[in-house]
Amino acid sequence: MASYYCYISGLPELTLDVKVTEPDFNTYQTQLGDLLDENSYEVFTNLISKADHKKIAKEILDKLATFTEEYEIEEWLVEAKEQYAANVKYLGLLFDLGYEKLQSMDLVELEIEIDRAYFTYNLSVAKGFARKWIELELNVRNYLATYQCEKYRLDKEAQIINLNNISEILLENPCSTNELDAEWAECRELDSIMEIPHLHVREKTLDKFRWQWIESYSEFEYFSLEVLLAYGLKLQIINRWQQLEIIQEEKGISAFDTLLNQINETKEIAPEE
Repeated sequence: MASYYCYISGLPELTLDVKVTEPDFNTYQTQLGDLLDENSYEVFTNLISKADHKKIAKEILDKLATFTEEYEIEEWLVEAKEQYAANVKYLGLLFDLGYEKLQSMDLVELEIEIDRAYFTYNLSVAKGFARKWIELELNVRNYLATYQCEKYRLDKEAQIINLNNISEILLENPCSTNELDAEWAECRELDSIMEIPHLHVREKTLDKFRWQWIESYSEFEYFSLEVLLAYGLKLQIINRWQQLEIIQEEKGISAFDTLLNQINETKEIAPEE
């Protein structure tokens, strides 16, 4: 606790400002690796690893496309499970699906399966603030998927990860249902966010929603692991927008919006905006 106290006391206050760089997100990860015990650091890495799911899905599909023999795939799956799970434990669940299932998926379907492994594993092991964050991300993800399916008249059953009562409600009802209000009042904030026409503004407003949630749930924590987790999640949001602002400056707003479409997990199921 003493080491947490000294380290947290030295952290600057964060605002959702893309110009904040000290400590940057990568530096913070390294510092926490030195500060936390193995179990606590694993909690942190699990929380932030969801941002890499699209990259992981593409890596796996690209690798599977290189094999011509069944035995080659089976051998690789054993190695890949060990390799990926060594970095992020929940990825081991993905390779338990088997090569036939994995080969049958496209990029979007595989990313959904990685998301499913992420939420399934973390809901079984996470506690306190970490579990609340996982629940929020699951609910937001399922809400956005449902919203897009309803907007474009798509089947939402394959898009929703059904792991809690909110997902059950969304499977059986539209986003606007009063039943959802009763279980998750914050959903109405998402209604207004999704009505924002400009993608850039909508994405940043959604991150502000996350930011405010982090501040609310860590408000009365001062020198605990929860503070470090919350700070890391904020830095991840800032890092995301730093990278996107660089792209915007280099390639212009059109390319910027295209990139946002690519990284937003719900955009893959809908026509480009």
